Amino acid sequence: MSKLGFISRLAMLCSLAVLASAVSIASASAAEPFKSPALKVCQSAPAGYTGLYTSGTCETNSATGTFAWSTAASATTTAFCLLSATANQLYTEGLCQTDSSGKTGKLLAETFSKTPPKLVATIDASTLKGKVAGAEAEIVCTGGKATDTAETGSLSSGPILYTGCTSKKPSGCEISSASLKKPGEIKTEGLMATLSSATLINFTPETGKKFVELEFTGSSCTITSGTTAEVEGKQMCTFLSNVEASATDHNFLCKTTESGLELGKKTATYEGLNLLGVEGGLNFAIK
Repeated sequence: MSKLGFISRLAMLCSLAVLASAVSIASASAAEPFKSPALKVCQSAPAGYTGLYTSGTCETNSATGTFAWSTAASATTTAFCLLSATANQLYTEGLCQTDSSGKTGKLLAETFSKTPPKLVATIDASTLKGKVAGAEAEIVCTGGKATDTAETGSLSSGPILYTGCTSKKPSGCEISSASLKKPGEIKTEGLMATLSSATLINFTPETGKKFVELEFTGSSCTITSGTTAEVEGKQMCTFLSNVEASATDHNFLCKTTESGLELGKKTATYEGLNLLGVEGGLNFAIK
């Protein structure tokens, strides 16, 4: 949780806002759509083209394969690493990353008018801590989901919806995002999730600094009902598993030590476990 949005949890926070915007240093160019690090998806090769692999895991090579690694070239186009009938191509391996300067490779990167599959981050328990109205704040959410649009191999964007959210501190309060006003649910602004490396993903707001504006309500709330506080900043998260291996999902963890957040202009921390996948259950890897 990329999954490609509290990333990405409160904001992903703040989640994969999974997974893998974000990280401008890794943004793939149109000329090099597979440039590492990038999220690569194993898909059927376009009609009339040959891929390097025989199955949807993109692990078994073949000169007559029907599957190929792909990556988002833009929000509406997909690049595929495909086999060529001639041996004067730019790439020598199925990821189209190793440039054979003498053009002795058999693979080429071709871009098609095909919308990349969306990245889906499932959010497990997450916690935001800080201060609001001078009081200690601890917001816990038991679930959530983000469905991001892949814009390049290293950048995706979209909001995160947290569910099962409660305010442990301050006590007696119901919690929601000010825009949603639905107790127990928090929806962030649009977030960018950017790969800064093959194992790190950075979540930032698409515009401005705000991840989300929280609202505390209730007659028993120990601070004034209707109090709001904005979550701002950025959150880095780390993939836990071998993210370079082809799989249908990969876990990533957002740690308090990787938080660059503020709640109501005061230092805040966020932590949570996420599961990133690709729409349709396709195999993917980040490398």
